[in-house]
Order: sequence, then structure tokens, then C-alpha cells
Amino acid sequence: MIVPTHLVHRRRSSPVPKGLAAGAAYRACYNRCVSAPTQPTPNRSSLLYYSNVLLVVLAALLTLLASLMLFGRALVGPAILVFFATYLSYSLDNLVDWPRDRERYVTEELAILRYQKLSRWLMLLSAVALAGMLVWQRASFLVLSIILASFVLLFVTHRSGNRPVETTQSERLPHVLFYRVVVATFWCLVCVFIPVWYAGSPMPRQALHVFACLWPLLFNFAVLWKLEKSSTQSQSSFFASPLGNVLTAMCIFSALLPLADVFLLRLFRPSYLVLILPALFSALLAQSIWRARQVTRTALQRLFLLIIAFCLFLLAFFTLLPAHLSA
Repeated sequence: MIVPTHLVHRRRSSPVPKGLAAGAAYRACYNRCVSAPTQPTPNRSSLLYYSNVLLVVLAALLTLLASLMLFGRALVGPAILVFFATYLSYSLDNLVDWPRDRERYVTEELAILRYQKLSRWLMLLSAVALAGMLVWQRASFLVLSIILASFVLLFVTHRSGNRPVETTQSERLPHVLFYRVVVATFWCLVCVFIPVWYAGSPMPRQALHVFACLWPLLFNFAVLWKLEKSSTQSQSSFFASPLGNVLTAMCIFSALLPLADVFLLRLFRPSYLVLILPALFSALLAQSIWRARQVTRTALQRLFLLIIAFCLFLLAFFTLLPAHLSA
């Protein structure tokens, strides 16, 4: 079929109808919007949760609280030391684990990457502050601190190397509990015995009892912390186990220890009995979480704030009504 050339020329030069032009423009705009990278709004509470700043504050408060119960006065030096050491270790853990944790913080990724640049400088400042504080300490305290720091560093690197690469992979319960035992033990060693080593005094006979009362509560919290970070498949297997009843029994045991320490062993004053309250609260918390079969990041962060508030209350309480009983 022969088409006249003037008709072909007109067809090429004729304007596109307005309806088609509007549709093409809409499709082009839509494609640009879909293909362009979106900038999600970061969640500030999740960024605070990732930074572990609340954990650092909690470790310092527990150190103050332990020194107040053991010596009748709050030792600020050990608390500052624990503050810097805890921030350094957990910030290092965040940097090591970031390739695995990235998908858990999709909306906060850009903010976290900016924070990681800042955290490297803060880690350097923490290391310098720790070195400056340790230089003026006795040789025995320096050696013990180096040994404890070496164990923490080995634990962080070994735990990171044994974590599942994919968050959908299931974790074995004995493996998880072993690491939670190690975490709770490290926390108790740092918060209870660092003030004793720092003060250079003989080991108080109450130290082991404070350790035994604090350890089940920290273990309970460490398990909840791990549950929030675990995959759905792992959480289902954990909640199907009798772990909730075990945690509840351990918290009840922690609540009975102050009764024995005050009335049977006479190691503390009656004001020490106030530690029954956090133990009972932890027992009720374990039961409620196992019934709900869910641990959310928001709930855990609120629990952080609640524990910090309770530590501040205990510091004020033991300042007014000392639990320390002189030998």
C-alpha cells in the first residue's frame, strides 16, 4: 500500500492528544517515584535502643547500688569506670554485628550509619578515659581489669562468629542459654566486684550474697533481650519450652535470698528486704511474657526505663536507710 508522503509528514508532526500526553506524564512521574530511593523516617527510640545507651546507664547504676549495699556509700569511681567500659564493649559489639543486624533496622539505617561514625570517636574517648583511670590504680586492680576485659573481648568476637547469618535461622536453646549465662555472669562480676577491687578493701562477706541475689534477675533480663533479637522460629521454640517456669523459679529464689540474709545470716539490715520487690516483679514479668508469647522492642525499651527508674529509687532508699551492716 502506497501512503502519500504529505500524510506521513503530517502524522509525525501532529501533536499528541492532550489525554495521551497527560497519561504519559503521569506514568513517567510514577516510574520515577517508584524507582527513586525513599528516605524513611528514622525512629528515634529504635536508634536509642540500638546504641545501648540505656544498658550503659543501667550498668553504672547497678555498680553504684552494689557499692552502696557493700560499703554503705556509693563509690562514683567504679561507676564511671564501668560506664566507659560498658559503652566500649557494647559499641564494639554493635559494629561487629552490624552486617547481621542491618535488616532489623531498615528505617533507621541511615541514622545508625551516622551514629556509627560518631560512636567510633566515642569509643576512642572511652578507651582513653579507661586507660587514664587504670594508670592511677594498683597493679592488682589493673591486672584483674585486663583479664576481665580480655574475657569480654573474646566473648564478643566468639559470639559474633557463632551467630546465624540469617535471622530466619533457628537457634538451639542450650546454645542460647549458655551465652546468656555468660552475659549475666560478666554483668555481676563487673557490677559487684569492680567496686571491691577498686576500693582495695578486703572482700566483704556480703559480696557473694549480693552476687547471688542479682544474678537471676540479670539472667532473666538477658534472656528477654535475646528473645527480642531472635527470629520468629526461634521465639516459637523458646516459648514452647519450660524456660518461662525456670526463669520464674529463679526470680522467686532471688526473692527468698534477702530473707535469709537478713533474718538467718544477719548480713544486712532489714532495709535490704526491699530487694524482694524487683525479684517478684521479674517473676511476674517472665510469666506474663510467656503467656503473651511475644517480646517487642518497644516493650523491652519500656522495661529498660522502668528498671533504671527502680535503680534510682533503690539508690535514694539505701542512702536514707542503709542496708550495709558493719562487721
